[in-house]
Amino acid sequence: MAREALSSIDRVWLGMEDPTHPMMITVLLIFDAPIEFERLQAVFSSRLRQYPRFRQRVVQPGRAGDPAAWEDDPAFDLDYHLEQSSLPAPANEGALRAVVGELMSKQLDLARPLWQFHLIGPYGSGCALVGRVHHTLADGPALMHVLLSLTDADPSSPRS
Repeated sequence: MAREALSSIDRVWLGMEDPTHPMMITVLLIFDAPIEFERLQAVFSSRLRQYPRFRQRVVQPGRAGDPAAWEDDPAFDLDYHLEQSSLPAPANEGALRAVVGELMSKQLDLARPLWQFHLIGPYGSGCALVGRVHHTLADGPALMHVLLSLTDADPSSPRS
């Protein structure tokens, strides 16, 4: 299994990780119509193949002084990274804010690929999707590129 050393900035993001201040980007997407969880799984399974980092984990420095590195996660499980849940009654904006706040306060598991998405519904006439992605995996513009690729009708649509 080939390893790739983390970049200097990624090592900084990882070093700043703290239980009280997780180093992740949280995104909230609200949809006007429900999304079937199975459809979401299929989209993530097919579209994330173009982003190998989403199937990799960070391996911490070893005794030999090896730097922290990315490596393929031999136990990668998409089901771990995609979760489905319902909002507590009354399933309004306040309930959604509470769930998002709770998710934002939880660290990602540093032994696994550093991302999770949570499909929450129903919410209004549709649903909400909360994404949590560690800064080592993507910065804001890179994450927007990934999110747009998940919503394109054609996954090979060019980006400018």
